[in-house]
Amino acid sequence: AAGLGVRGYYWTPAVSGDIRVDGNGLRGDRLDLSGTLGLESDPVTTGEAYIGAANQNLSLAYARARCSGRRTLDEGMRFDGEFYQPRDTLSSRLLLTVYDLSYGYSLIATPVIELGVLSQAKFIDGSMSVSSAMKPARREKSFLSPIPMLGVNLRLGILNFLEISAAASGGYAQARAFEGRAELVFKPVALVGLHGGYRAQVFTVDQDQVRFKLNNSGPYLALTLGF
Repeated sequence: AAGLGVRGYYWTPAVSGDIRVDGNGLRGDRLDLSGTLGLESDPVTTGEAYIGAANQNLSLAYARARCSGRRTLDEGMRFDGEFYQPRDTLSSRLLLTVYDLSYGYSLIATPVIELGVLSQAKFIDGSMSVSSAMKPARREKSFLSPIPMLGVNLRLGILNFLEISAAASGGYAQARAFEGRAELVFKPVALVGLHGGYRAQVFTVDQDQVRFKLNNSGPYLALTLGF
């Protein structure tokens, strides 16, 4: 985006995936986030600041996600070296903070079509914790994963006040990530954009004692204010 501005997102993703946490020299069980742990995501809010000139732009985004759940175990499970008995009531919490620095370069830039490439540095700071009725002391494991990413973006100007845009990117380091989005943008007045779209993300972390995969996808709304 040309100029200077801020953007806010309100995203309501559905969550799936699994996690394994080893501890005390013992291998943990692979736990389904929704099936075993009963995790559900709170709405995710994201704040973004951007600056752009000519065919280049730079943005910095911050998002914090919280998933929590309670579930009575059908069978025993091991997490971070602790064993939880069948029929124990488990309380689980997943916290993720994501920082995203993105540079974009437009290969084609006209009022009707814009096609560009993206270079991103994504940092995922997360923690998974578990407690239960029988074992109330909370066990928690943290992880931090930087991920360099490359991608493409496309914008189509339908009318002066309406456009379609889409982007996709992926990367691999200590963790793997893929994300994609598609949206419709309505611009009622200059420097204001109202967005409605769908977004999907996949994170896979294989680090130290944590093996973690998260798939989250769902619709979002966003507001852009330019200066």
